[in-house]
This record gives sequence, C-alpha cells and structure tokens, in this order.
Amino acid sequence: MKKMKLVMLLVFASLLLVACSRQVKLAKQISHAQHQTTTQNNVSGGTYHGTYTGNKSHEDPDYDYLMSFKKDGTFRQDITASNGYAGKFVESGTYQVNKKTQQIIIKIQKVVEVTYASDSALKQKATPTAYQYRDEHQLTAAENKPIEIKITPKYLEGSINKVKLYKVKTKVVDFDQFKTQQAKQYQSAPKVVAQKLIGGKNFMGRIDKNQVWLTFNQDGTFNWQAVYNSYGAGSVAYMTGQYHLDDQGHILLIITRGMFMT
Repeated sequence: MKKMKLVMLLVFASLLLVACSRQVKLAKQISHAQHQTTTQNNVSGGTYHGTYTGNKSHEDPDYDYLMSFKKDGTFRQDITASNGYAGKFVESGTYQVNKKTQQIIIKIQKVVEVTYASDSALKQKATPTAYQYRDEHQLTAAENKPIEIKITPKYLEGSINKVKLYKVKTKVVDFDQFKTQQAKQYQSAPKVVAQKLIGGKNFMGRIDKNQVWLTFNQDGTFNWQAVYNSYGAGSVAYMTGQYHLDDQGHILLIITRGMFMT
C-alpha cells in the first residue's frame, strides 16, 4: 500500500513538473512574440540615429545617420559625411517590413547630394560647392538596389557599415524642402561670389580706336558702354544685364538690354 502511494506521488510530481515546464515555455514564446510585434510596429512612425567612424579619408569618411520611417510606407534618410569628405545626402523612398526575417527592406527613389568646401562650412550651413539631384533613373550603383536593415530588440542594424541605429525623437528634414533650399542656395552662389569680387568696380579698355567702359554694380547687374571711333565720332553702344561666375571662375554677362546709336 505504501509502495502504491509512493508511486502515485511520483507520478503526480512528474505531471506537475511537465505542466510547469510547458507553462514556462509557453510564457517565453508569448513574451518573445509580443516583443517582436512591438519592435516591428514601432518601426512605422519611428526615427533612428546612428554613427559610423571611418578612416578619415575621402573614400571612407565618418557618417552620421538619421532615418525616419513614415506610416505611409515611405522613409527619409539624412546622412552627413565629415572628416575626409564634407557633404550631405538626403534620401527618400519606400520600405517594407519582413516579419519572418526581421528585416526592413528599403528602396531609394531619389537623392539630393551637396558638397561643402570643409567640415566647418558644412556645420555653418554655408553655400555648397556642388549640388546634385538624382531621381530613380540617375541613382548610383550603391543606391539603385534594395538595402536590408536588421530589426533587433534594442536597435536597427544597417547592412552597410553595420551601423547601429537607435530610436530618437529628432525630426528628419523634409526632402522637397531641402531640395528646393539647397538648389536655390547653390544657384545663387556664383552671383554672390561675383558681387563680392567685382561689385562696385569700373573697368576701361581699348580695342583698336574704340573705347570700352564696363561697370559691375553691387546688385549683380552691369553697364557696358563703347565708343566706336572707327565708325565715326559719336557712335556709341550701350548694354545692361546681369553677371555671375561660372564653375571655372569666368565672368558671364547676361545681356537684357542693348542699344547702338550713331
């Protein structure tokens, strides 16, 4: 009888251990599933930040990443390069979350790249030395392909440079606003530089018997006057317009009005 009771107690204890073990496993599975779902759901509408330290060269500078995933399935990325290359890349495109592989797949659709003369010029948001806009037909080889980002409980990990991106509350710059602002700033740069160099100065020269006067005004306009003695006394030409510098530093005159009198 005692043996029978002992056997029954052992069987009962075994059943309790099995039940407890199953409950622990089930609780872990539920907790893990809830954590995954929370992480995936937080991607949409979240903004992430990370940094990469390169070897301080033009080919491998330092990068600062700021990435935002919109709830409409689009993303924005603001990449700032320094210590080797002073520039900024602002990207826009679409993304999808793969729940099975715990990955975000992004596809870049358009990019604005601006280059600055130095890191200090970049920090001061000075006029860029180069500006380029690339749509989906003009993307580089590195941009024109799906890019994978790994989802982990604490951060996102990029497949490029293995950058760890942590969730932040910082806002990413609006793509269209940045594109318009940088384009205007870059396009106005030659005129601004020209005004600083030659604005308010007068020049006079001779071509054979003809005399020429050229005045560069500080508002970016010019006045040109020539007296053609070879055509007889009193032959005068006038021209007015705007001026700026091209990429090679040459002064370009855009004539808006001209007159020739004899």
